[in-house]
Amino acid sequence: MGRDVGNQSPNHAASVRSWAERNRERACAITRKWQKAHPEQVKRMARNTALKRNFNITRGQHDARLVEQGNRCALFEVCGHTEPGGRGMWHVDHDHKTGRMRGLLCHTCNTSRVGMNDLNSIQAVVRYLEGK
Repeated sequence: MGRDVGNQSPNHAASVRSWAERNRERACAITRKWQKAHPEQVKRMARNTALKRNFNITRGQHDARLVEQGNRCALFEVCGHTEPGGRGMWHVDHDHKTGRMRGLLCHTCNTSRVGMNDLNSIQAVVRYLEGK
C-alpha cells in the first residue's frame, strides 16, 4: 500500500524538490524504478496529463461524458461501437476553432468516420457535429 501524501505540507514538497535538484541522478533512478513497478499508474497519469494539456478537461469530465453517451461512441448510430478500439482509449472529439469538446469517439469514427457512404450515416454525423 502506498503512502498517503495528500496531507503533507507544502514545506515537505519543497524539501523533496530541493533534494531532487541536489541529487538529480539518484532522484531519476528512484523515479524510473517506481515507474517500472507501477506501469498502470504511469499510463493513467500520462493520460490524465494529456487530457488536461490537450483538451483542458479532467479524467472525471471525460468519464462523465462517456456515461452521458451511454458508455459508447458518440456516433454509435453510425458505427455501433461500445469499445474504443485502437489503443483502448476513447478519442476526444472537439471543435478545433473553439476547443469545445463534442464527445468521445471510437478509433474507427475518429480516423475514418465509418459509414460515410450512406445518407443516414452522413445525416447522423451532421446532427452530431451540429450538437443535436
